[in-house]
Formats: sequence, structure tokens, C-alpha cells
Amino acid sequence: MFAAVITTIQEPTGAVVKLVRKLADCGGLLVVAGDKKGPAHFRNRHFAESCRVDFLSLTDQQASEFELARKLPVNSYSRKNVAYLHAIAAGPTTTTRRSIHGSFVPNPWPLLDPSIRQTDGG
Repeated sequence: MFAAVITTIQEPTGAVVKLVRKLADCGGLLVVAGDKKGPAHFRNRHFAESCRVDFLSLTDQQASEFELARKLPVNSYSRKNVAYLHAIAAGPTTTTRRSIHGSFVPNPWPLLDPSIRQTDGG
């Protein structure tokens, strides 16, 4: 199973609808971390029915099995970590992360690229 994790304070965007369609093609899971400013639910009539979408409201996060959820600040991007934990607990073989607007986030660790070789400075 493939899982994607997003955080949002808005209703589903067109980019998220496309992501759900792609996830449906591979039997994937979308985990959405909500927050205080966000929607009470995360549904869209254009979502593919064959994709599982787990929306974690702030209340859901704080009631979860994850102690971290009760320690993270409200109105913080760090709430996405609860969604990662939820996705991992669901048992995916692969996860990805997306920006709040639905576009892929570039590699945050470019120095880990195998084409970059470490030198001894000399």
C-alpha cells in the first residue's frame, strides 16, 4: 500500500482530488491532518470512492494513541507528524509528503544525493 500525508486548513483543492484519484489507482491511503482553523471534515464529491481518506481532526489527533499529538502546538505544521504516525500504523509500504497546496515537496536532503561525493576538504 502507498500512503500520502498532507496537512491542511482548507477544503480539498483540485490538486488533492487528483492525488486521491492517483491513490485510488494503486489502492492507496491519504491521511490528512487537520487543525483548529481547518474544516470539520475532509470530503469532496469528486474523490475516488476506492481511495481511503483518513481525516484526523484536531480532536481525533488529541484522542489518538500517539502521545505526541497532545504535546504538539495547535495551529502548527508540526501536526503533520501525527498523520505520519497514523499512516505508518496503517502499514503502508511507501509514504510521500505533499505541500499544503497539493504539489510534491522537493527533496529536502540534496546532500544525500548519491551523485554528490564527500571530500576530505583537501
